[in-house]
Amino acid sequence: MKAGLLGFVAVCLGATSWQAMAAQVVPSGRLDLDYAAPNSDTRSLHSNAIVRRAELDFEVNFNDDWAFKTSNDFARAKGGKLKNSIQNLILTYKGWRTGDISAGQFKVPFGLDNLTSSKYTMAIERSLPTTGLVPSRHLGIGFSRNRKHYTFSVMAFGPSIDYDKGNGIGARYTFAPIDSGNKLLHVGVSFVSEEPTGSVKFKTNPESKPTEVDFVDTGKLGDVSRINRLGLEMAYQIGPFTTQMEWMRTAVNRQHHPNVAFGGWYVEGSWMFGGGSRRYKYGKFVSPTLGKPYGTWELTARYSHLDLNDASVQGGRENNLTLGLNWYLNSHGRLMFNYIKVHSDRQGAADNPDIFLVQTQFFF
Repeated sequence: MKAGLLGFVAVCLGATSWQAMAAQVVPSGRLDLDYAAPNSDTRSLHSNAIVRRAELDFEVNFNDDWAFKTSNDFARAKGGKLKNSIQNLILTYKGWRTGDISAGQFKVPFGLDNLTSSKYTMAIERSLPTTGLVPSRHLGIGFSRNRKHYTFSVMAFGPSIDYDKGNGIGARYTFAPIDSGNKLLHVGVSFVSEEPTGSVKFKTNPESKPTEVDFVDTGKLGDVSRINRLGLEMAYQIGPFTTQMEWMRTAVNRQHHPNVAFGGWYVEGSWMFGGGSRRYKYGKFVSPTLGKPYGTWELTARYSHLDLNDASVQGGRENNLTLGLNWYLNSHGRLMFNYIKVHSDRQGAADNPDIFLVQTQFFF
């Protein structure tokens, strides 16, 4: 499936290359720098600084009907293998009034937190259940219909460019009965069914990428025949106040071991002051409006829960409280501060560190 999809994208691009002279090319990029200072009474955790993202993206619009986008994160490249840096590689046909058709590598449609760009999330990292349970980017073919008050997306997918891991189908539906600019009510549901190849594992960092330890981790699970994921989401906004929440459950069917299920949820909220507010479009949050001349500030809070214990699989439980302060300098930069209180327990071993995390974002 991988070779077929990449070939399909290449053929389509070749077929439309005669229009290249009239194509509109829009480059973009970003650089995110992280520094974390953790403190734990039970293990040695060290301060660490990393380049979280170093992305260079290109979007090419050949006409009103065709668009091609590639996103590369060079902070992810390993051992000089730049293919590991490919995030998105998407060819989209937009000439059908019913909706858009996309082929290539892109995110499986699942969840508000997952599909909102990390440039516009409330916290530096996404929530525990999002990073621990949700599938990310895969090669596939998808259809999406975006309207002001509802969206629908479906995707049939195979492996990603980086690895060969099964195939499946995912879908998401959102409904916004209230969307008046300064007031929003959003609800949504997502479902993904996947047939993995080989072993699988579920784990996540403590909502801090520089803290290179996973407090919850199932280890490798073999003889997995199917993984079914379900997610429910809701968001409410009035002026500068926004809250959103999600509940997720992942059921793992095994051939020679008992079936297991893992779950999680989070609730988060923010208050923007200084003249700005969050903006919503087509089932996710996008770039906010900003105040002048000193940008916009945002206070945030989140509580997230992830449970990777079931039957003989004891991957652990984790509950995190995150308090944050964000400064949107302008449309090209953001400075973020997070304090994370971790409460984790895995196989009877508790670990409850405090983590101070800072991120600077620059983008164009």
